[in-house]
Amino acid sequence: MTWASLVLGVVLVVLLIVSRRLTPAERPWFKDPVNWSGLVARLLLGGALLWAGLAKIGELDQSVDQVAKYEILPNYSLVTVVGYALPIGETVLGVLIIAGVLTRYTAALGGLLMAAFIIAIASLWVRGIWMDCGCTGDGADLIASEAKFRYTVDIIRDCFLVLAAVWLWRRPRSVPSVDQWLFQPLESEADHPAEPASRRRSSTH
Repeated sequence: MTWASLVLGVVLVVLLIVSRRLTPAERPWFKDPVNWSGLVARLLLGGALLWAGLAKIGELDQSVDQVAKYEILPNYSLVTVVGYALPIGETVLGVLIIAGVLTRYTAALGGLLMAAFIIAIASLWVRGIWMDCGCTGDGADLIASEAKFRYTVDIIRDCFLVLAAVWLWRRPRSVPSVDQWLFQPLESEADHPAEPASRRRSSTH
C-alpha cells in the first residue's frame, strides 16, 4: 500500500502541474482534468485511510498496543480510546472520501489525521524508538537502519496524502461523487444550464 500511495502521489503531482499549465482548449482529457485530479486525490487519500482502517479493525487490541508503543498519550485510558476509535474512524472516513460525501470537510479531517501521523512518526525518530509503524504495521521492533528507511518512506507517503487533502479542500468537486450528484455542477459545466438535482435524479429512474 505504501508504494501504491507513493506512485499515486507522483501521478497526482504531475497531473496538477500539467492541468495548471494548459488552457482548457489544450487539455487532452475530458472537460476538465482538474476534476479528474480531484478523483485521483479522493482515491489516494480515501483508499489509504480505508486500507489502514480495515487492516486494524479486526484486531482492535493490537491497535491499542501499537498506539501505546508510540509513548505519546499521557495515560492508558486515552490510549485505549484512540486505539479502538482510530481503525473505525479511518474506515468510515475513507469510505466517505472515496464516495465524495462532504468532500471538503472529510478530506480536511483526513489531511489532519495524516499530519498527525507525520508528527508521530517524526517523534519516534527523534526519540530513537525503532518499530514498524506503517498503516498496517504491528509495532514490532526494528533495527535502527531499517526503521529509519521505513520512517522516511512513511513520512513521504503521508506528505502526498496531505497534498491530496489540500487539493480537495480547494477543489472539492469531482466526478463521480455524491457531492456532485446532490449539490451543484462542476466549474467546467458553469457555462451550460444545469438541471436541478431533483430532475437529474428523477431522470435516472
